Order: sequence, then structure tokens, then C-alpha cells
Amino acid sequence: METEQVLAKIGEMSKAGLIPFEALQALINEHDPIILVNRSIKPVYTDSVKIKYPEFELSGPTKFDVTKLHSIQIDHVSGDERYKDLIAKDLLKNCLNLSDILAIHSRGDSFFRKHLKCQCLTAWKSIALHRSGCLAVPHLLNLDGLKVSLNWIHLSHFFVLGSPIILHANPRDFVA
Repeated sequence: METEQVLAKIGEMSKAGLIPFEALQALINEHDPIILVNRSIKPVYTDSVKIKYPEFELSGPTKFDVTKLHSIQIDHVSGDERYKDLIAKDLLKNCLNLSDILAIHSRGDSFFRKHLKCQCLTAWKSIALHRSGCLAVPHLLNLDGLKVSLNWIHLSHFFVLGSPIILHANPRDFVA
């Protein structure tokens, strides 16, 4: 059966009351890889950080498919080194920002695990100066199948194996 036929059948079952709307919405949220991002509203940052690149807060596509994001795998490199590489190769503007990872996070833990094959999804475009004087970056962290959580981490502490740099655009010019 084609995808459209399956969706039509599910829609009919929902209209007939055989599938509760909440269950249908949860199913859609888990399986639909399309993310919608409201770029007209700046994300809310904690009081402990000052965004380093405010020009990137509202930048990026308003709609994207998480299965079509590009990945750069770099192991054994600190957060400071990753950040320097992104700046040197002019790739920071292609990274995800806080709005992107908040939209992904809103889809739930099952969505994250199904579509993103990484432990950590970092919003490099939203790098900020922490009140401690260190650079910090927001990320979604999925360790040991526990709840996916949004955290800020200092770049000097950032080191997660299996955490690629995720970009909206193709990283063909990046050299690890």
C-alpha cells in the first residue's frame, strides 16, 4: 500500500473515532521528518548567556527535513577546536541554531531517536558568552536512551563521541 493510501486510511479511522486524535498526532510527530521553525520570533535565552552572533537568531529555513541535514563527523576534537574550524571554514552560518533544536525537541524523544542518529545535537549558530566568561553552546543530549534534554555546555568541556556537526547546507568545503 502506498504512503498516501495508508495516510488516507488512518485519516478515515480517526474521523470515525477509531483512533484518538492525540494518538494520531503522536504518530505523525514521531514519523514525519519535516520540521517547521517560526523565524519571526527570537528564541528565549537564559540570563546567564549573551548570544555571540545575534544576526543568526532568526536565520535558517522555516521548513526542513531532518533526514536531509548534512553531518560532519569529527572525533577526539574539543568544542573549542570545533568552533575554530567552523569559523575558519565559514560554516557557522550553515549550522543549526537554538530555534532549530527547540523545534526538533518539541517533537519528542522518540522523534529524536528515530531520525537523528547521534547522542548530541548542537546549535553552533547560537554560541554564547556565559557569565563565567567561557563560550557555551546549546545542545540536545540523548544519553543511554534517557529523556532527551536541552542543555548548555562550555566549549572547554564539550567532547562527546558520536556527536557530529549538523548543518543545513552541504559541508563539501570542510576539511577535518
